[in-house]
Amino acid sequence: MAREYRRRRDRRRGPYRLGAVSYIFLVVVTFAIYYGQSAFAPAAPPSVNGGGTSSGGAPARVAYLSFGTPTVQNATCGDGTVFPTVVVPWESSRVPLSTHDIFLEIVELLDGDVSGGPAPAPFVTASNVCAGSPPTASPTWYAVLQDPNGANVAYFSYSQAWVVLHPPPSSLPIANGSALIVVATPFLSGLSFGLCVVGGAGTAPINECAQL
Repeated sequence: MAREYRRRRDRRRGPYRLGAVSYIFLVVVTFAIYYGQSAFAPAAPPSVNGGGTSSGGAPARVAYLSFGTPTVQNATCGDGTVFPTVVVPWESSRVPLSTHDIFLEIVELLDGDVSGGPAPAPFVTASNVCAGSPPTASPTWYAVLQDPNGANVAYFSYSQAWVVLHPPPSSLPIANGSALIVVATPFLSGLSFGLCVVGGAGTAPINECAQL
């Protein structure tokens, strides 16, 4: 009798057990799909020139940097070559930043590719962004930090990172009203490239670009 009772009981429980297992399996698959999509979703692109709203009308994230409109300016290099540069005004930052806090990239804004690479060390003085010969390797670039008084105080390149022209100190605060002057081969103005400032301000990441 006891054996027959257990057999009938197990027969009645069978469909319920199968349903419970199916439900748990469905929940696990649903969570796997959801978190898999979240993990491999493309990262949000850097903000270009900061502020404004997204194309869908939703508020954009608040930019840490405010850039002015880039302009083209010719520089006379030390060898007499007249070389075009792009001047990116650094209008303001939400928090104080120094050269220690950030690094620079040239990015193709259409696909996010980083352009340029190691190159011979730039020759920059307080009064000339191209005190030697202009860069000839292609692609290559460097950027000169100019203070609000118009003096070159530091430069950035892939080969050397930040170099302060009159050390010490090894790092300089970046004042509002400064400028970043891009010296590049090939010339990048109007070609959908951006000068991007990347780094951190406390726990908040900085990834802001000025279209050249």
